[in-house]
Order: sequence, then structure tokens, then C-alpha cells
Amino acid sequence: MTDTQMTTARAGLVVVLMLLVAIVASPSVMATTGDVSVAGPSAAEPGEEVTITFESTNTHESDRGYIFNSSIPENWEIVDRYDDGGTWAESETSWLWQTIEPDETVEPSVTVKVPENANGDVTIGGTLEDVDGVQDSDSITIDVDEPGETTFEINDLVTNDPITEGEHLEVTAEIESTGDVSGTQTVELDVEGLGADSTAVSLDAGETTNETFTVSTASSDAGSYTVTVVSEDDSDSEHVEVLSDEGDPYFEVELEQSDDEVMAGENVPVSAAVENTGEIEATKTLNLTIDGAVVDSKSVELAGGQTKSVDLIWETTTDDVGTSELTVSTEDDSDSTQITVLAPADEAFFAVEITDAPDEVRLEDDLEVTATVENLGGLEATQDVILTTNGQPLASESVTLAGDAETELTLTWNTSDAAPGEHEIGVETANDTETTPVTVRVPDEASFDVEIVDDETDGSVEPGGELTVTANVTNTGDLSGTQQIDFYVNDDHIDIEPELEVGPGSSAMITFAYTVPEDFEDGGLVIDVESPDGEATSTVTVEAPEEGGFMPPPPSDDTTLLLGSIDAPSSVDAGESFTVSVPVENHAGAAIDGDVWLEIDGSFVTGTDVALESDAVTTVEYDVEAPSAAGDYELTVNTDYGSTSTTLTVDADESDDGDGAEDDSVSETDDSEADDDETTADESDDETDDGADAADADEDEDEDEDDGVVYEYGDGSPGFGFLPALVALLGAGYLIRVRTP
Repeated sequence: MTDTQMTTARAGLVVVLMLLVAIVASPSVMATTGDVSVAGPSAAEPGEEVTITFESTNTHESDRGYIFNSSIPENWEIVDRYDDGGTWAESETSWLWQTIEPDETVEPSVTVKVPENANGDVTIGGTLEDVDGVQDSDSITIDVDEPGETTFEINDLVTNDPITEGEHLEVTAEIESTGDVSGTQTVELDVEGLGADSTAVSLDAGETTNETFTVSTASSDAGSYTVTVVSEDDSDSEHVEVLSDEGDPYFEVELEQSDDEVMAGENVPVSAAVENTGEIEATKTLNLTIDGAVVDSKSVELAGGQTKSVDLIWETTTDDVGTSELTVSTEDDSDSTQITVLAPADEAFFAVEITDAPDEVRLEDDLEVTATVENLGGLEATQDVILTTNGQPLASESVTLAGDAETELTLTWNTSDAAPGEHEIGVETANDTETTPVTVRVPDEASFDVEIVDDETDGSVEPGGELTVTANVTNTGDLSGTQQIDFYVNDDHIDIEPELEVGPGSSAMITFAYTVPEDFEDGGLVIDVESPDGEATSTVTVEAPEEGGFMPPPPSDDTTLLLGSIDAPSSVDAGESFTVSVPVENHAGAAIDGDVWLEIDGSFVTGTDVALESDAVTTVEYDVEAPSAAGDYELTVNTDYGSTSTTLTVDADESDDGDGAEDDSVSETDDSEADDDETTADESDDETDDGADAADADEDEDEDEDDGVVYEYGDGSPGFGFLPALVALLGAGYLIRVRTP
């Protein structure tokens, strides 16, 4: 609808409402007929989108038309809108409803974008008005604040200065968020002449982190540099030195000679070649290590470009039996090899290796450690294999092995008396020991998680039906437990499973039943199954079965429009307005456009045109006025294919003073009563004749106007058409009055 049409429609609404008020309003002062409530956020930020809802309610006892005028700042852009049946006028930021029923509430809303330059308190509201003027108003105040700031400070730069050209320059920076909101920034290391590095850093307000940046150097990069770490808000710098590699002493090392196997107790000679690849004479230390432990070392002095062969010695014992890593190294370089120390042929040596052990075990559970024991010697022997914790024996098993034989065994420790925490578990023989860390933890108590099983639970139910709910309860704890499980429907406690026992890691299925009340209206039931540790919630739909009652019951093949049962009050007062409604179904195989009309005691009252697609259903409503005379009347709704009827009882209007006048007249003498009766009879005959003549005249006039059938048809044109509706309303009120014969 255009703004011009909107303005015209509003003017039409006001005129019609004034006419209706003039007809039906009492002389007394009219009460407020509307109520308004505005809802929205109390605070917002520039650029944010917020939704404002204007709730308007008809508090009058009859249908009324309303206009709601909203007050939205001009520079606040409306990005979305919900009209809730109203007609929107963009230029006036208002809605128009031609009819809102008594106690009906409409909730139109707008979603607006807060301008980037907005700041401070902004009031948004509106007024609700009808033909009597403004009925109510309401507003909210939105506090528009500037968004919080994200500030990243750079502190405490740490570098690996000095470095030699060709090495990586590393810079570590402490980054602190000193702003009042969380945020993400790109923090960059810049080393002019060398390069840059960057990373995205996300921090909450007040949070601190350390980030390390790396820049590579080349053989020609020797010199002094300034490194700078920069955020969007801050920076920090340090000076670093990159040394030249020309002439710097560098000791490369290479193994020249080493035995692959030796007998325990023998010395292992090791020879290594050490070369100073630099140009400057220097002295550095050459180390011999076995599995990382230094067993021999020598100081080596070399001129630039000089190479020297250096001899080192490893003195083995039976404790060294097995395979180890032998390494020679300087501070600049290293070289390694594997070496095996053999047990003497006339001795036994039981080497042990842990092959399986848990990282943690629950207190009071058994700890099982699997190990392989191998006799590396040539002599058969028997030894105890001992399981230890922190050096204290826990369990043992005696093992006999021939030379070069091996076996696997499992040792068990019950942790009932163990202290919770970290333990070093070892497996020992007389010759060897291997250890591994194990954590002993306190077991978790039983904890029952609850899940409603959708496949086993009714998704919908009818009023009066039984709802079945199945839940799966899982014990996620380490111990067996017993708990009470409660069943709720719409927060009402319905049933319990008083003692449900579930083992650790196990599950149990339980089922509850609930009978839905017969008078429960369509909607949803919120079901909740709870344990002390958790709960599960689901919603079940309650749907009443589709009402039958269509007349005639089984339609014939040629039936088109099928009528349901009439919905109307069983009794009304004389002259009282009431509503008649009836469902209409298109039972044909194609769309149909047909007439549906209402009769009272066989007299036409009103009708309408119904257009329905195949199998579609609609409800036709008529607002009519009861006959002025008391009695029983037959209400009938008709189509070209059938009809349905009900009885309406019209009660006498108790405010009528006619009985009093009639009683006063009964004070005459018998003679005067006879005269009056005779006179009354004559007058009655005259009135009857006049009424018959008037009825004939009306009938002739009706026949001239579409054979006496009056319909309420919509012309489909734009606009509200209130004046034609008012005329039709007054005409219908006159036509539906039925004169008592």
C-alpha cells in the first residue's frame, strides 16, 4: 500500500470509527481502550542492530481499529520489520489495524541499525490511538556507548644475540592486552635489512602471552641490527649483533675407529678426527658419551684449518651389558654409532625391558607391568625379577634362563595402599633395571548421565492418551553407584525410579508413563528426566484429533462443498448480537467457487462466496442479531449441495416495560374489557393487514434485487472500504430482524 493509500485508509478508519461510536456509544465517559508496552535492549553500540517490539492490546469490550505511531530517530536505519497483520506507513513510521478483537494483542517490531556516530541515551517509543484519540504510550531508553578498546602492549624483548651469519635470529616478546575487551591483532617483528616475521595474536582483556619470531641470516649479513616488535598500539626495540663466520674457529668431529661389540669389563678404544674449519686458532673440548653420559674427554687445540686425531677410552663393566649409543662431540659438531657390550660366556646377565605398562591406574585397582628378561651371558642361571615403586619392592617372580634365552612375564601390584600421585615403577634383576612413570589417581565417584531415547519415546500424543518416555542412564564414573531418577512433565514431578544401580561404564534403560489430561489444549509437553548429576529434556507435541461432524456424514461422489456442525450459542437475549460459524470443505477433485448462506426459520439472513482448492477447509462466520421476539428458532447454513442446522433459543428482554402497561390496563370493568378486546382485535386485524402489505412490498423489492438473495462479497480492490461496510452492516441489522407473526 502506498503512503497516499495509507493516509486515505487512516482517514476512512477514523470516519467509520466515529460513525460506529455515534451509533453504539453510551453517554458516559469512555474508558481507555488500548494498552502499549515497548520492549528492547537497554544498551547498544554504534553499528549494532537491535530489535524493538511494540506490544499493543485492545482493552475495549468490542472490536476496534487502531493506529500505532512509533518514534524512531530519523538517522536510525530500519533493516527489518514485522507487521503482525498491520499495514505499515513508511513516511509516518506507523502501523494501521482496521480491526483488533477484544483482549487481542499485536506485537509489531522493527530491527534498526545504530548509527556509527550515535552516543548517549536514545528514546524509542510510540502511541496507540483509535477513534477516541491516543489511548496509551510507552517508550524505552537505549544507552549507546562507544565500543570498548583492544590495546596490545609490547614488553621485554629477549633475543639469541649474538649469532653468527647463517644462523636464525630469534626474538621473543611479551604481549599484554591492556584494553577492556578481547581482541585479535597482527604482531610483527621487523629487522631492517634482514627481514620480518608476523603472527596473529588473540587475547582477552588483561591476558598476557609470549610470542617468538624468527628471521634467517645469510653468509653476508654480519653487522649490527635493530629488531622491532610492533602491534597496532605499541612497539619495542633491541639491538643485536650478527657475527661474521669468516675466520671463526669451528671444530668438526668424525669417528675414525670404534668396536661394534666388546665383552663386559673390556676397554673400548675410540678414535675421532677433529678439524678446525675456521681461520682462528682455538682450544675446545672433545667428549665421549655413552647414552648421553660423559665417560671420557680431552681438550683439543687446533690452528685454523688444522686436523688432529684424538683417542678416547670407555672402560666397560657388567653394568654396561647391552646395546648403547656411543657419541663423540665438540660444542660445534658430533658423530655417533651403536655398540654392544656382551656378558662373559661363563657368567649370566639378565637384561630387562618393560614392554607394557599403563600411564595411570585407579587407586585400589591392580597395576600390571609386562617385561622381557633376556640372559645375555652364556651361563644358565636363576634370578628374581622384582617389580618396584620408587625403589621399594612390590612383587617378584623367579626366572631361570639358559644363555642367550629370554622370557616375558607380567608382574602385578594392587594399589589399595598406594599414595595417589606420580610413581616410578621399575623392573629389576640382579644385573639390570628399567623404569617407567605411572600415575595412581583417586577413582571418580559414580556419575549418572541421562539421555532421552528419541526412538523409544513418543513424539506426539493426544489429550487423554498415554505418553511413554524412555531414558538411557550411563554411569561415567569409576565406581558402581545407585541413584534416584526423577521424571517431570511441565515442571510437575510425576514419577521416580528410586534406586537405579549402574556399574562403572555401564548403562541402563528406564521407562516412564504419563497420561495426558483430557482437557489439555493443543501444544507441547516439556518432559525432563533427571539424576543428581545430569538431566535430559525433550518436548512432546499434544495434538487433538481432527474433529469430525461434517454433514452429511459420507459425501456422495457429486458432493462439492461439505458443511460441518454449526458453532453458535444455544441461547441469546432478544436483539442480542451473536456469531454463527461453520466449517466448509471442498470435497470435489478440483477448485470450486460456491455460495454459503444463513437462514433463520427459513428466512434468508446473509451469505458469502467461498472459493476453495480441492480438499481445502475454511470456516465461514456470520455476525447477526437475534430476533426481537422470544422463542425457539432454527438456524440453517446452506450450500447448493446440502445444509446443516441447529436450534437457537431467544429469551425475552427483561428490560421491556410492555408487561407493566398490560397489567395496568387490566383494571377496567367487564364491559370495558369486552370493548377493549373488541377494539384490540380490530387494531390487530389492521396491523396484520398492514404487516402483510409491507411484507409483500419487501418481497417484491427483494425479488427485484437478485431474487431476494443478499451476499457479502469482497471486490478485491485496494483499500479498506469502511463506508460500504458500515452501510452493509446497518442494512443487515435491519434485514435480520424477524417479525413475530
